[in-house]
Amino acid sequence: MVYRKESLIRRLEKLKEYRRDLLDLGELSFEDYMKTRWLHYSVERLLFLIAESILDIFDHILASKFQVISDSYVSPYLITVGRLTKPKAHWHLLRIFRELKKDFPDIKLLILGDGELKEYLTKLSEKLGLKTYVWDKSHPNEGYDVYFMGFRQNPFKYISRARLFVFPSLWEGFGNVLVEAMACGVPVVSSDCRSGPREILAPDTDYTFQTKVPEFAKFGVLMPVFEVKFLNTEPLTHEEATWVETIKQLLEDERLRESYSQKAKERALDFHIEKIVQEWRRVLHEILS
Repeated sequence: MVYRKESLIRRLEKLKEYRRDLLDLGELSFEDYMKTRWLHYSVERLLFLIAESILDIFDHILASKFQVISDSYVSPYLITVGRLTKPKAHWHLLRIFRELKKDFPDIKLLILGDGELKEYLTKLSEKLGLKTYVWDKSHPNEGYDVYFMGFRQNPFKYISRARLFVFPSLWEGFGNVLVEAMACGVPVVSSDCRSGPREILAPDTDYTFQTKVPEFAKFGVLMPVFEVKFLNTEPLTHEEATWVETIKQLLEDERLRESYSQKAKERALDFHIEKIVQEWRRVLHEILS
């Protein structure tokens, strides 16, 4: 379970007066309550969703109606998912991606999400010399470098085909999308922000520690957290340059990516509904009994 016991205990002790509400669920089973209250998708549901085609975005492939079409024709890409807001730090990712393009000219970046920083981020992408697709302005094809795709009902079909899931957040509450990406079998590169990434990717380490260098952890790669500062076309920061070199290493090492892909799927199973329900039962019983 990802929640730190000490933190959870402090929060739940404030809820003792609501013990009856927590334990008396009427006709609703505890398992069903957990499914409807906490979980968006089961691992089984994800496996169904990732099977959908992504040719709606890369439709230039339809050059000939006689051609056999397959998602395998799609260019390699990195992906991130999250609202276009300050905590997600997408501007750092855009600057990193521009540098990566020098060594990987065919690679693309997909950003799924909407939010108040849309204009700043799309304009920054263009200032950086990246050909930029915006979901409500552009015609989709594979001629772009960066794809701002807005909200997608099924993000998993895009996540599952990415080379890497890149997560530059400055802070998080948990980071559900990390587990979802891992369930899709995609290697994860994440900032070591508070809280969630370390607990998910390196569960056997000290959760109070934050790395200052790339950490190739058990279930994914943890990276230094960025400074909370908006940037434009200035030279890369030290942290950004470190991210560039680490992502390069992963893109060049197929065996390492495959290893992390397998480990990611294994770790995602730790968040299966049956396991999480039992963890909640144990903690609630310990605190409320």
